[in-house]
Amino acid sequence: MTKTYQLTGVTRVVAVLTALATVVALSGVAVLAGALQANAAGHDNLANGALIRAEGSIDVYIFDRVGDKSFRRLILNPAIFESYGHFGWGDVQDLPAAVVSAPTTTNLVVLANDDGTLVTGDVYRVVPQNDTGTKHHLQMTPAEFEAAGYDWDAIRRINSLEFGLYVTGAPETAGDVEEEGTTNTEGTMTVARAVEPGNNADVALGSTVPVLGFTIEAELSHLNFQRVDVTFEHTDGDDDLWDYIDSVMLYRGSTLLASKVGSQANFEVSTDDDALRLDGFSSTVALDATVGFEVRVAVTDDEDLNYPAEFDVTIETDLTNTALSAVRAVDGAGINQFGGTANDRNFIIPAAQDAALETSLNPDNYEEAIVQLNENSSQAFNTLLFDMEADNGTVTVTDVVVAVSLEDEGNDDESPGGDLGDYFTVLNIYADGVLVGSEAAEGALAADGAAVVAVDVAFADLDVDIENGATAEWRAELVARAWDTDDLGTWEGYQVFVDLEDAVGTILAEDADGDNVVDTGLAVTGESMHLFTVAPMVAFVSGSLAEVGDADPSVAAGTLVFDVTAVGGDIFVDAATVDGVVGTVMAITAGNPTVDFADAYLVDSTADLTANDNWQILSGQTERFTIDISVTAGTEDAGAEFWNSFLTSLEWGDTDADGDEFTVPAALIEDVETNSISWLVDL
Repeated sequence: MTKTYQLTGVTRVVAVLTALATVVALSGVAVLAGALQANAAGHDNLANGALIRAEGSIDVYIFDRVGDKSFRRLILNPAIFESYGHFGWGDVQDLPAAVVSAPTTTNLVVLANDDGTLVTGDVYRVVPQNDTGTKHHLQMTPAEFEAAGYDWDAIRRINSLEFGLYVTGAPETAGDVEEEGTTNTEGTMTVARAVEPGNNADVALGSTVPVLGFTIEAELSHLNFQRVDVTFEHTDGDDDLWDYIDSVMLYRGSTLLASKVGSQANFEVSTDDDALRLDGFSSTVALDATVGFEVRVAVTDDEDLNYPAEFDVTIETDLTNTALSAVRAVDGAGINQFGGTANDRNFIIPAAQDAALETSLNPDNYEEAIVQLNENSSQAFNTLLFDMEADNGTVTVTDVVVAVSLEDEGNDDESPGGDLGDYFTVLNIYADGVLVGSEAAEGALAADGAAVVAVDVAFADLDVDIENGATAEWRAELVARAWDTDDLGTWEGYQVFVDLEDAVGTILAEDADGDNVVDTGLAVTGESMHLFTVAPMVAFVSGSLAEVGDADPSVAAGTLVFDVTAVGGDIFVDAATVDGVVGTVMAITAGNPTVDFADAYLVDSTADLTANDNWQILSGQTERFTIDISVTAGTEDAGAEFWNSFLTSLEWGDTDADGDEFTVPAALIEDVETNSISWLVDL
């Protein structure tokens, strides 16, 4: 939405956001004005149209917001209040005087119909006189309107009853405003500290921020605000104040009125606590208006100063000599009016924080799994998912070292020997889905049968930028060599995992200035990936357990059912038993506390049993295993509780002779369990 001024064929357009647009006229010149829905500093909990009153006062105001401005309009008498049917006396909010006085007071009105449309669009200024007042048509151009210190956003629509209660006074022109209150009438000025900005604000290096807000209220005459002395007290920090502050600025809304460099010479204008004078401007505050102003500071980006640095800032009033007070304005009679406030604001420039990087395991990291490899076909698989988060600035990641470990599960978790390149071709890493590095998977493994030693694969010159506060998702991917029986033999029983070791040089990064960034995370370890050309895949089917009868001691019975699929070739599940209990396809009962259980498990399968007591599952076939469970609670510990039964072991091989060569990793069968039940042994 735009606000448009049509001046003798010249159009000026000012961009504004409007929630409800209306057209008002100044001496026949059409303008577009509106009421905005936005937050005003210090009044976040007040809605547009709120009825507010200072505690202990009888004056009721209508509050509303326009952009970052807030306004209040006085309702002069009960008849006006009750002429607006949606007003209720019970809706009036009694608030602290400082909150009620903070919004700018507006007396600019325009007559509107009941539906909100304008009658003529003529703008009037209301001059209160006890419980009523006079209205004065503003006969001036938009430029004259603004030069007089009026604000387009301060215009408010009123109904016909309120409009009729005001006696029509003489129209006002630009010249009338300049001589407001008659030539020899002295005005008065009231200066108050605004609610916002608040206290103890942290001001970042290199930023420009508001540090003090204040209002000027004009009474009996308009005021031409021309000067303010801003006093800074350096309460913490060894360097000079002007070393920290590049410039000090004065704003009226979004309009810059004055600015001075924060030099030693400028701060020496006043010897009292390093005051800096802002002058060389003139800003009109209309009669009976209250206008907000803001002091802003531009802070140095010099990180070599002594931090933190703390300052108090105020526009002081001198009670012994008001002519020395910080704020000066000239009234309609040409007399200087002085004012200020004894209340200060505090702001802190904290020490600059170095850019940082934190590496951590991604919550969705890949789970432990069996990777089934195909003969004569290379295969890529993911091994690690981790995050890098940048803080206090953009971080560029240049180098990453990934540690790769390879174990022989069939040989007491020892090294298979040889070189990493005998098993894998490359290791790839991705950042946010983009391939950023690919390195040959090379490096000598520990000797066959020796303890496993990780092989480092280094990635350099990655140059991955991570914006301040952003998190990049990284992924490590291994590519296995094609299995060839004439070359490497089988992969059966190998497991591989990758990690980022908590060591200097694992991750190298730098900030925007090229300085090194310390990684505060690391020690990221991936889950094991079990490599097989032939492998069993276990899938839970069902599990049930329930107490049987009311015998003493208690008895529970149930079943545990799961499927086993042979992938890549035939597999043989060990069916040997030990002491009448299945030794390799085993369920176990968990008790709390531990008590003596008389437990028994009977395993059956749809698979064929071989001469070597192995269940054979043909390649690509799925066979079902059922374990019948019977548990009798012990009788020695009264109060024992029984919980559930679960699969703890499944041993298998790829030949009938080696049905117990490998064990399915516990993590891959942990969900094969019955429901939990509970009983108390009743002795």
